[in-house]
Amino acid sequence: MGSVRIKAYPTPKIIPETLFYIHGFGAKSTGLTFAHRNGASDNEIIEDKIEPVFGSAVMHDTIVDIRKV
Repeated sequence: MGSVRIKAYPTPKIIPETLFYIHGFGAKSTGLTFAHRNGASDNEIIEDKIEPVFGSAVMHDTIVDIRKV
């Protein structure tokens, strides 16, 4: 499991004790000119789990730690 560091902006629109950030940003490919190194790549923290009924990746159930710095 990896780690990323991004700025968080708490808002009442997000459920307490949850985190949301846009998939695809922080990409390492220089061909993705808008997303390259802009934000953080969720691929770095997505856990390698398989959903037992459907057999698909569980990408929306990753446990994270949030720290005030």
